[in-house]
Amino acid sequence: RGINSFKTRLAGARLSRGEHSLHHRLTKAVFFSNPAAMASAARLALLSLLAQAAAFQGLRRAVALPKTRRTAAPLPAAASLALRGGAVGVGGPLSLLPPATTLSFALATKQVTPALLVGIWSGCLLLYDGNPVVALLRTLDTHVVDAVVDREHATVILFNLVLGATIGLVQKGGGAVGLATSLKRFAKDARSCLATACTLAGLVFFDDYASILIVGNSFRPLLPALGVCREKFAGLLHFVAVCVSASSPVSSWIGQQVGMVSTATAGVPKSAGLPSPFVLTLGTLPYRFFPMALLAFVAATVASGRDFGPMRDAVVASEAAPAAAVKDDGPAPDLGPMEPSPGTPLRAANALVPFGTIVAATLGGMVIDGRRAVAAATPGKVATVMQALAAGNSVLALLWGSTLGCAAALALLLKQKILDLDTAMATVVEGMKDVVEPIIVLALAWALGGIIGAAGTADFIAAALTRGGLPAWALPASTSLLAYLISFATGSSFGTMGILFPLVGPLAWTLGGGDQKLLTHCFGAVLGGSLFGNVFSPIADTTILTQLATKVPLTDHVRTAGPYALLVGGLCLVLGDVGVGLGLFPPVVGLGLIVAAQTAALRVFGKRS
Repeated sequence: RGINSFKTRLAGARLSRGEHSLHHRLTKAVFFSNPAAMASAARLALLSLLAQAAAFQGLRRAVALPKTRRTAAPLPAAASLALRGGAVGVGGPLSLLPPATTLSFALATKQVTPALLVGIWSGCLLLYDGNPVVALLRTLDTHVVDAVVDREHATVILFNLVLGATIGLVQKGGGAVGLATSLKRFAKDARSCLATACTLAGLVFFDDYASILIVGNSFRPLLPALGVCREKFAGLLHFVAVCVSASSPVSSWIGQQVGMVSTATAGVPKSAGLPSPFVLTLGTLPYRFFPMALLAFVAATVASGRDFGPMRDAVVASEAAPAAAVKDDGPAPDLGPMEPSPGTPLRAANALVPFGTIVAATLGGMVIDGRRAVAAATPGKVATVMQALAAGNSVLALLWGSTLGCAAALALLLKQKILDLDTAMATVVEGMKDVVEPIIVLALAWALGGIIGAAGTADFIAAALTRGGLPAWALPASTSLLAYLISFATGSSFGTMGILFPLVGPLAWTLGGGDQKLLTHCFGAVLGGSLFGNVFSPIADTTILTQLATKVPLTDHVRTAGPYALLVGGLCLVLGDVGVGLGLFPPVVGLGLIVAAQTAALRVFGKRS
């Protein structure tokens, strides 16, 4: 009764998961270490939780117990240990167990979702006295549940579902295919075909799967007649589809990215003045060297017609083979349930209007909400657009924008009688299904972030690195290198983000002494580096999808695309992360140096077709 009364009295305090966990462990320790004290256990838990709430939330008010109760006795030793997570190594070397277990399991099994679950469970072993059964139960009923029911997290999940529904409607209504059809007429020869295909892949910015399937299916029949090397077409299409979708502020990626950034900054105090998660995510774009440089490399190789290594060999072999000898192994996969029905009018406006609505509504919503927040904080002040964008609730604005975009897509298709209401609702469900797996990874990453924070992993690593002499400038490069390795080994960008963000965020903030530039650079290193494996790892979903859509053998695609990704990735690591980390030049200059270096390498080692 005392505990319940306390929770009621502090209903508005927004106690964190860690505080509730401390409260449960304290109560357990008192009940079992001193049975005679059961009558005062609630009072002891109340006092300790008050102390934790004051320490974590800054509640500087005195809370007195009813005068009829006696003064609390000192906490037993077991209770003190429970407050620190038990004598299981919380804050010490064993705090490395959650991220180490997650990474090892992911590398060994190539499966990210079970790896995250195992990582959360291993952290619960530390927090719940090494009891494997209790740790398993708390993994789900406490940490995963708490991650999902958080208001901001729930908003991100809902945004992803609504955006998935919008993408499904655009695809089923023929808008995306209509966009492709309107551009195919510009493909006159090999170079213009590649340029048009890459442009279209960039215009289908809302989803990398849709981009690969739509462009691959639309242009594949044209390749033999125009003398286009299929390996080169597959590699460039893969690069553009992934890099553009991952960098777009309106795509199937943005929800996961904003959610990961939100989790990684959860421990940063409000007084630090960090921008909203959406604005901070966009602020990482100059530091995402790999996708930006890879897009520039695509433009250079298309414009110059130069290639090197296995790609050059494939181009030469393609030019030597007559068009009739190029075999097409049957139809490529379509969009499944979201494939437009035969006879559907293919209109580009049915794609442009919904996504234009999302962009406009999201930005407008952020400005309106930000100005309202500034006016509430400083009556009479009219915020500028940039001030409003920084102060606005970006997650809510994304939800508003996706909702209006989905409504626009639905209204267009119903008005044109392209879909009836039953088919439209079925398409909405199918679109939402496509984002379920990324949402699961996102929720588990949130839970892992809470576990890592409770275990004190980031503080321990930061202290160890400081003692070991690792400078803060080396952290972005180390993060990028780790992202390269994990993404290639697992084939999953989302999984790489889910593994690294919960660790890198607190570590960058602690090691950098609250340096926002270092934090943003490290976030950019994760978001950019996680694409490395996704563009040529043989087990990446987009690699397999590219192989199916273009009918290029998987080994040939990996063999020809790999050297290009390795060249760009290596230059980004040296000229981007190291150079900018050292403060030698700003990120824009670093990106310029990378582009110049890779263009020079293409000119020196590449040969024109």
